[in-house]
Amino acid sequence: MGMDPDDPDYEAGDPCIACEDSLFGGVTPKYVWLHLQGMQACPLQTFFTPNGSFRLQKILGICEWRAFITGSHFAVWQISPVSRMVVQEQGTGLPHFRYINGLATCEDSFSNQQVVCGGINMSIGGTALITWGPDHPCGGI
Repeated sequence: MGMDPDDPDYEAGDPCIACEDSLFGGVTPKYVWLHLQGMQACPLQTFFTPNGSFRLQKILGICEWRAFITGSHFAVWQISPVSRMVVQEQGTGLPHFRYINGLATCEDSFSNQQVVCGGINMSIGGTALITWGPDHPCGGI
């Protein structure tokens, strides 16, 4: 995707060396958009499932973006030292979306590894996509 310095919503973040060139085209974005879709709530859960689009902000000094994405959900996209995309309940930490790869990989699309209700899983299925730059500027979609 890359960043567009002429975009009024353009804002570079501090470098994420692990994926600076291969994923971001040379400029790490301060903000990215997380698009969640297709998650299904497990039968006994009482919280709503956070499908939708949400803005995450880069954390200074590490290859990680995060945000409180609704009144009760927290999201983390991390590239290094491991690749992970996690959406969980803010107070309990119970997961809605979980993708964890033990390697540092420059990934921007994920499938939920939670496929069976039960245990601590609040939701199953669905996908997550991270976007940035001129296609989805930081000011909105």
